[in-house]
Amino acid sequence: MTTLSIEEQVKNFASRCDDLLQAKFIIAPSKIGELLCAVAASPALVSLFEKAVRQLDYTAAQQKYMLPSPDGTENKGILLLPEDPMERLAFIFCLLVDIDNQDINFNLFLQTFFSGDGSYTEAFALFLNQVIRPFKAVVCEELLPRPAAPMPQYGAETAVRKTKRSRKAVFAEILPLVKSEAAQLSASSIAREDRYAGGLILNEAYAAAKAADEKELKALLLGYGYFSAQTGKDARNIEKIFALLEEL
Repeated sequence: MTTLSIEEQVKNFASRCDDLLQAKFIIAPSKIGELLCAVAASPALVSLFEKAVRQLDYTAAQQKYMLPSPDGTENKGILLLPEDPMERLAFIFCLLVDIDNQDINFNLFLQTFFSGDGSYTEAFALFLNQVIRPFKAVVCEELLPRPAAPMPQYGAETAVRKTKRSRKAVFAEILPLVKSEAAQLSASSIAREDRYAGGLILNEAYAAAKAADEKELKALLLGYGYFSAQTGKDARNIEKIFALLEEL
């Protein structure tokens, strides 16, 4: 039996990810199963995931990254992803295994952490964008790291242009940052009434980002920045959001 190269194994994995990213919600569970089978059939991926999962306390990670809604809404929550790529890889993998084994009710999971207009179609789209795309990206980067891009030469005839993303893509990246800020605020040690006030601002900011209302979002973020300065709350997520808004 011929062993596939690492490049071929990653290509097969990426193809299963793409199948899931393009799938309809109704067949999502079967596509998740196929994705996990692709992992199991690839020695390079098995080695990578074994190393990642070995270092993860999954129960502790669930408590840290699967948080209740900061405004207290029942049966709603915020799903965060670990900053460390290997921890992110292991956490998402364990979530997918639980979904595939039906230890996590997928429909309830979507409605809890990705509810938007109430439809499963939108919730599934958010899940794909915020969970599956980062999952695919980490595997590809860990096993097939891209060489550093050469520095542009000053005076070159052809200028290097930065590709401008669509507004939809920018706001899709902003949404989890607002969620992350809300979760950090909820877990912070500042006064309860301050946490509540900040949470109200962030809830409105999330709604503005979801509606792609750039003007309203900027106004709310400026207000939250002032709130952070007054309460001593670190607001690095807000700085990231403003940087993203510069792309619009």
